[in-house]
Amino acid sequence: MILDDYLFVFDSDFGALLKKRHQMLSKLFTLSLVLFSLSSFAQHGVCGLPGGHEDEILIERLKANKRIVESGAFQRSGNTRYVGVIFHDIRKNDNSGAIAASRIYDLMCSMNEFYATQDVGIQFYLEDINVIVNSNAYSDHTGAGFGVLNGARVAGFANVYIPENANPDGLSPGGNVLGYYSPSDDWMVMRPGEINGFSTTLNHEMGHYLSLPHPFRGWDFEYYDEDVHGTQVGTFAPSVGFNQNIRNEMEDGSNCSFAGDLICDTKPDYAPYNDAWGCNYSGGVMDPNGDEINPDETNVMSYFGCSPETFTDGQIDVMNADLTARLGFSGQRRLNTINPPSTSVGDFVDIITPQENEIVDNNANILFDWEDVDNATSYLFEIDRIPSFVLAPQRYSSTESEFNYEDDNLILGLKYYWRVKPADGYDLCKDWSPTFSFIASSISSVNTISGVSEFSVFPNPAQESSSVNLSLSANENFKASLEIVSISGIQVEAVEIIDFRNGNNTYELNTANLSAGVYFLKVVSEKGTIQEKFVIQ
Repeated sequence: MILDDYLFVFDSDFGALLKKRHQMLSKLFTLSLVLFSLSSFAQHGVCGLPGGHEDEILIERLKANKRIVESGAFQRSGNTRYVGVIFHDIRKNDNSGAIAASRIYDLMCSMNEFYATQDVGIQFYLEDINVIVNSNAYSDHTGAGFGVLNGARVAGFANVYIPENANPDGLSPGGNVLGYYSPSDDWMVMRPGEINGFSTTLNHEMGHYLSLPHPFRGWDFEYYDEDVHGTQVGTFAPSVGFNQNIRNEMEDGSNCSFAGDLICDTKPDYAPYNDAWGCNYSGGVMDPNGDEINPDETNVMSYFGCSPETFTDGQIDVMNADLTARLGFSGQRRLNTINPPSTSVGDFVDIITPQENEIVDNNANILFDWEDVDNATSYLFEIDRIPSFVLAPQRYSSTESEFNYEDDNLILGLKYYWRVKPADGYDLCKDWSPTFSFIASSISSVNTISGVSEFSVFPNPAQESSSVNLSLSANENFKASLEIVSISGIQVEAVEIIDFRNGNNTYELNTANLSAGVYFLKVVSEKGTIQEKFVIQ
């Protein structure tokens, strides 16, 4: 879905980019009003559609790609080729409005699965999630924030921006513009609600990015209406004041190479979407020859949004030709070559801490630690109050096999659940780890002994069949007992009363009888109790 937003003219005298707005906003507003009544139009919604200068840019690319396809040298690559993608997570100045990395991972995973099922020979590699903290870019990305987007664009990659909404100036926030591709900027903008594993909007936008128009090109702003256009349409599509030489495609394909979307194996489509037709078009619209059209309701570039969505062979050829051109292009539209993966992400291994039902101190940073997963370059991490993670999940990402949780707003005494998903830029579809649990507590209120300034256990983690050392600094003598308890609170080792002296104290504890797991070493005295968590591997 393409936004006719800016026409760029390079002023060589001043070395500046000057931008001139097209007369697009009123057209988008008119279309928005029309589409509010199309309640079933949920898959793609309305977006900035092709028109005027933007349509010309896209169609010139399409024609060039068709010439590549029609040359005797063209053949689809026998190998999967990768398009690098950078998502720009745009937030307000107070950091609100952020998009969870897990939603981007899910979207990339589902898009790759779709393109794989279509045998396109193209997959998408997640290069980076770039955070932009700028309220102007968040709320007004085509106006006051446009320069921020332009400055953040990374050459050589497909850039996807996620501001507050995908509407251009003049449309209310939260309208039904789900996403768009801008040919002049060569970037995509997505509404936050479309960043998930269920939306197919980015599948559609990537088609535009790889030079595919809508199959109903020419009818983008004026859907077929029998009262307006008659039972039989004329030679030219309405095109609403621009590109009025777009011809209506014939059902028999006789003008397919220069009419509609110019791709011959896509069916004529005048965007006659209607709730009553659903995925079984029965509009009875006739082409200029008087033949009834039969649009493809499953084509991903259409607006029917019917499942399963598909590309035609002609569309796939054009996308592959566009990718070939981009890889050899030196200008704004170029793409970097992404090497295919040489390794795959392994399966989740095990956690280190917190162990199942472990009591953790909500008043201190909580370390979540797990075993490294082979070839993983990042991890998704979730916490929720229910094990299905659908109540109010907190989502984070980490490049290390651990996460330091700094939120002290957990409800004391309540059990929480957590899980981890390993990934890399190629493989974002790994399963979540098993679900683990912990209990939020407030240990710090009793975690003190008057006169003790430092207390630690080392080595931590320790190995089985070994020992650990207690280190304690005190400013006066005192007596205390040492206890080792499991994460469930059961005492597993008891030590006689120890005399701690003024100054530094070290005491060795034999832990050879302890199996691998998480434990607490407690120092209990009349002056209070302190405890420290340690791990046996």
